[in-house]
Amino acid sequence: MSLRAALKGCGTSPGVAARLAAGVVVACATLTLALVSACGAPPPVDHATTFTPAHRTTGEAFSHFFNTHPTPAQPIAFPHKTHIEQQMECLTCHQNADRSTMATFPSVTDCMVCHENVKTDSPEIKKLAAYNARNEEPPWVRVYGFEQDADVYFSHKRHVKANVACQTCHGDQQNATDARERVHWTMGKCIDCHRENKVSDDCLVCHNDHTTGTLGPKARQMNRDVRYPDGITENQLRRWNQLGLFDTALTDSDIASLPTLARPDDATRSVEDRARSWLDSNCGHCHRPGGTVANFDARYETPLAEQHLIDGPVLIDWDLMSRAPAGRMQARYRRSLLPKYV
Repeated sequence: MSLRAALKGCGTSPGVAARLAAGVVVACATLTLALVSACGAPPPVDHATTFTPAHRTTGEAFSHFFNTHPTPAQPIAFPHKTHIEQQMECLTCHQNADRSTMATFPSVTDCMVCHENVKTDSPEIKKLAAYNARNEEPPWVRVYGFEQDADVYFSHKRHVKANVACQTCHGDQQNATDARERVHWTMGKCIDCHRENKVSDDCLVCHNDHTTGTLGPKARQMNRDVRYPDGITENQLRRWNQLGLFDTALTDSDIASLPTLARPDDATRSVEDRARSWLDSNCGHCHRPGGTVANFDARYETPLAEQHLIDGPVLIDWDLMSRAPAGRMQARYRRSLLPKYV
């Protein structure tokens, strides 16, 4: 018998029964929280070194589970509609969309090329001008993007060159008065689109021999100690070995003989070693012989002299500092940040 039926059996009116049932649920939830608090909080997790599917807040967890995407609060109310009515195309502002994986945001200096004289009395343009006066970029909130644990590689350049309209992925921006997600993409939608347009949906397009079948972490990247959520600090390879995740079990001597990438903040390793380790972790999956277009090899096992990282052949013949075309907004944005890190 359900709780509501039991209450009805006692002669309680339906409305009162509903309120009593809700009260019992709240009481149970409160008791559960009290018991959890009494048992102590779990040990903190070092998110910088440990991957975890945990979420920072309950709301974030619910949003991820139910696939909800609330409208983000942007620093400046940006209306796509107003700009499109002025005959501006997507590439006018997102100029890297046809030449890079990322579309990138326009720099505040590029916005001010027009707005130094256009609608200067607008409250939003005054905000923009204030950022420009402080030599700061507006902290735009990213609207589109896959969850971190999706491990999805998406290239704007490939889709633009295939004549995929921006509206296909981003929805109706012609009438958009705010910057928010209008089309939510999932793996199923991407696969359906590829099949409808007779484009390969084979996993091996990306997970191929050039990447040894995976775009994930390498043994040399995992060969280090981390603090796990259960409070134990242990070598990741040793922990995975204990869990039986390897086809062939590893011994401690096997683990000790494997290379270990350097952490960026490890002062005991040389700057060269740390830089090459970072490139291997973040770039070496694709930037290698047979991989994506590049004239350098970012893999750690390749000797520095053969990586073509220093004085190597240039693929795009312009530098970020002096000869970047005015329209290359990403280059100009990086140039604006340079004084902060030199």
